[in-house]
Amino acid sequence: MTYGEFVKRAVTIITIIIVTFFAITALIELTGILLIVFTCWVLSIGLHQLILRFQRIGLNKGVSMLATVASMLVAIGLILFVVIPPFIAQARDLIESLPTAIEQIVEDYDGFRTDRPEIGQYLPEFTVQDYRALFETTLDEVIGEDMLEGRGSAVELNVGRFVQSALPVLGGIGSFVGSLIANALFIFIITSYLMFDPMVYYRPIIALVPKSREARVVQIINKIRTAVLSWMGALAVSIVFTSTSIIIVHGLVLNIPNVIALGVIAGLATFIPNVGYYIGLVPILIFTAVADPLKIIPAGVLYWVISEIDGKIVSPNVIKNQLNIPAGIVFPFQLIAAATLGFFGIILAVPILAILVILWQELYVYDALDKREHRVRLVEDSHGQLSLKPMDEADQEDEMIPEPKPA
Repeated sequence: MTYGEFVKRAVTIITIIIVTFFAITALIELTGILLIVFTCWVLSIGLHQLILRFQRIGLNKGVSMLATVASMLVAIGLILFVVIPPFIAQARDLIESLPTAIEQIVEDYDGFRTDRPEIGQYLPEFTVQDYRALFETTLDEVIGEDMLEGRGSAVELNVGRFVQSALPVLGGIGSFVGSLIANALFIFIITSYLMFDPMVYYRPIIALVPKSREARVVQIINKIRTAVLSWMGALAVSIVFTSTSIIIVHGLVLNIPNVIALGVIAGLATFIPNVGYYIGLVPILIFTAVADPLKIIPAGVLYWVISEIDGKIVSPNVIKNQLNIPAGIVFPFQLIAAATLGFFGIILAVPILAILVILWQELYVYDALDKREHRVRLVEDSHGQLSLKPMDEADQEDEMIPEPKPA
């Protein structure tokens, strides 16, 4: 190797390392924006299907777009003026009554221990006084001694210092609200562009691949779009069904207070598979215990029944039936997405994982390894030894990853 070739290779390697470093750094810095754009793309898939539905009933493209935008505005208006006001009112009541509710549960627990000494002797002692002691703090512990001015035995609050210390908090709240409004506006604008003419954004992807692979890329894009659309449809059905069922069953049948807030919380919790079940269950059990402790078991059982009906009958179970992704993979991926991507990672964990699974299956398993038609069964004998066995046609239908079903 000559000196010139060595220098050329060294410069090439260094350039690749530098470019890779800056690309990864830029990707990390732009993660928040990329997640918002990905959210817009996911929303645009569902809204574009609405445009196509309007066209199928005879409307032209322009009228279909206007009808879709009108539907969006009506849905937003219903949420802002019909759903949110009672939800906020009941959520406020829920938060305000939560300490009292927990105290009532503690009092019932202490009474149970006292009234039944044969069982109470095995239970740890925890009284209402113990519960109150957990939350008793003095004024100087809450706002700091430097904000207090002592005058004899009386203590006055230094309003000026208190206001100064509160300004950063108020500024943070204002910044959060402003950021939320800006992100919502940004999502609305980008989603509108993507849903009106999605072909403009898919054509550059096709242009980057060889002519022999164009049809294959279109096939993969269709599978990804179908999987995302199926997830959105299942999620929408799940939210509506869960919220409505809890409001009807727990509100009208069991007469649990603040049931609208509880129903909305449980419905929105379906965004998070596995963990969302418990996010909806805990507040229901707490407020049921306050209203009538004897209804705790029926409330929990009815909530479980609603969740089972939702997951196995009402809405298609995309994770299991369509993509065949085990829950043991979904839950760790949710934790990874939450740790690396934050709130959007939790919400979008399932569609991101679905896309990764499709790409891995189509590009690596089917194309690189050429295993599209290759099926074997992995079995375990009584001694714990694994072995491979060929599968018949019935077994293949059970074991193969099914294609996503069009919505």
